[in-house]
Amino acid sequence: MKKRHVEYFVFLIVGAFAIYLIPQKLVSVWNNRANQSYDEGNLDEAVAVYQRALKLFPSAPGYYNLGCAYEKKGKIKKAIEAYEQAFEMKPDYAQACRALMELYKAQGDVEKALEYSRKLRDIPEDKPQESLDNRNAQKEKAVKMFNEAVGWYRQGNKPVALTRFQETIECDPGFVDAYRAAGDICFEQHEFRQAIGYYEKMIQLGGDDAVLYNNIGISYMRQRDYKSAVKFLRIAYGMAPEKADIAYNLAGTLRDNGAREEALSLYKKVEEKIPNYPNLHNDMAEIYENTGRFEMAQQEYEKEYDIVQSEIASGVVTEENLVRLAVAYIGREDPKKGKEILDEVIKKNPYSWNAYYARSFANERMANLPAACRDLDLAERFACNPLPLVAPEPQVQPPIDVPLRPVADSGPADFSADTVVYLKNGHVMKGRLKEETDTKIVLQLQAGDSVGTITFSKAKVKKIEKRN
Repeated sequence: MKKRHVEYFVFLIVGAFAIYLIPQKLVSVWNNRANQSYDEGNLDEAVAVYQRALKLFPSAPGYYNLGCAYEKKGKIKKAIEAYEQAFEMKPDYAQACRALMELYKAQGDVEKALEYSRKLRDIPEDKPQESLDNRNAQKEKAVKMFNEAVGWYRQGNKPVALTRFQETIECDPGFVDAYRAAGDICFEQHEFRQAIGYYEKMIQLGGDDAVLYNNIGISYMRQRDYKSAVKFLRIAYGMAPEKADIAYNLAGTLRDNGAREEALSLYKKVEEKIPNYPNLHNDMAEIYENTGRFEMAQQEYEKEYDIVQSEIASGVVTEENLVRLAVAYIGREDPKKGKEILDEVIKKNPYSWNAYYARSFANERMANLPAACRDLDLAERFACNPLPLVAPEPQVQPPIDVPLRPVADSGPADFSADTVVYLKNGHVMKGRLKEETDTKIVLQLQAGDSVGTITFSKAKVKKIEKRN
């Protein structure tokens, strides 16, 4: 009796184990078949087989694979549902979380994209453990590189600064301020896509602030993606409604997106805070003109004219207020005078997209439509495309904690660049070749009465031009 009970018990265990193994084996076979169908582009079959496997044995990877198949088929809603099911089953599933963030971003749902971006940030990375001493050493090295990059930036040498910030990130991928600094340089140089990439990585690392979302919004706006621009600028404005700059930027984007009355309402809020806000009255005048309120437009042009003339009388003469003055002249029915001012601005700065845009306005008023179209084309080109990023000459090396040393053999009077390095990111560096190996190139750069050196990885170099 006892023996039969044992045999029966063993039979139950073995039977239960077999019942568990058989579905597992089937699921493995089906998943392999579905993966093959997916790779071959037979997406309908892949979806059907993934679904069959999930009915038998639901799993987070299974739902993730189903989401990939739906996404490739263009069934975005179903893909999101599958990814969300995967993420619900496995809350630390970084791939599913990242897929959701990217899909919501592509759909223009900024709030949901940010929600999953924050969740992704909270998922611990699966990295091999480093020793505490090694991590601290890397962080100290990164801080030193960051400080050096800041010094380069303060001296106006953006190519080297950006390279140093990128190297800081490589050294310490969690260095939030390095992402902000690299993003800001790209933003200033109209490399808007790259700027957005740095800024969004900063958000993932916990760098939420209104100015960050403002810069992302402006980057999208300058790429003519007004829908994304408005969403990010609304987030920025919601975080800091007291900041006039953000309200002004949101208003301008709404205006360009056709929401003129909402834009006008925001412009008036800016005026309440800062009545003399630069270009505010010209922008309001443009809305009044486009909606047939010409008398009110003239009043706004007069206000802008008076503000700029007051600035100039006090000794403040900049490219910005000259463009504002020119637009005010054009609005006050003196387009010839406005164009003369803009011609001088463009002569000094041929990349001033604002000046080209304003001059198109003047040419249109003077019925010179071909010239107006040319200026609009130039304004579009310089507003939305990268600006030349060339190091200033002479190049100045300002590391914060590493003093420069004089050149012992020749001295600054004899210093001349003999090598031009063209980097893959579009930057150009000129200096004297100090060392070149299979993996790196070292240039000497003049800094007043001293020289410094900078090292480039050959992997980042597009071309080296040596001069005699």
